[in-house]
Amino acid sequence: MSKKEVQINGFNGLKILCVLSVIGFIASMYIDAGNYYLYSNIEQYLDVQDQELAENIEEKLSILNKANVDVSEKGIDLLAWMFFGRGVLDVLVLLGVMLMFYKLKIGFNLYVLFQLLYVALPFILIGKGVKAVVPYELMMINLVYIALYVTQRKHLI
Repeated sequence: MSKKEVQINGFNGLKILCVLSVIGFIASMYIDAGNYYLYSNIEQYLDVQDQELAENIEEKLSILNKANVDVSEKGIDLLAWMFFGRGVLDVLVLLGVMLMFYKLKIGFNLYVLFQLLYVALPFILIGKGVKAVVPYELMMINLVYIALYVTQRKHLI
């Protein structure tokens, strides 16, 4: 059995990468939606009876403030909309992944475009204090996946 026959009959690297991407972006959408909900309703969370939750939020705001992230009402609203935008980009990235699953090259182009926007959005909206909001390590995962898809590009039509 040749290598090409094995890839036709079984899973190849591209399909495995697509499945892993879907799992990863479900987690990303969950995190982004949770952060959007948190920052868009932060006043409600600060006024709750659960003192521990309010202290955790105050601690997070203190960390953001020390990192020169605007924690005024306008700044918190910007954070909320940044996470909303990342959630929308998650959906668009998944569109690219689904197209690549069916071996369409346009899926690769959409994937790379929206992944780069996903990584760049916090830098554009927040600036220097971005590491306190979205750790660099999480952004590196997105860039590594782009590199992994580049290695599988030959399987696309």
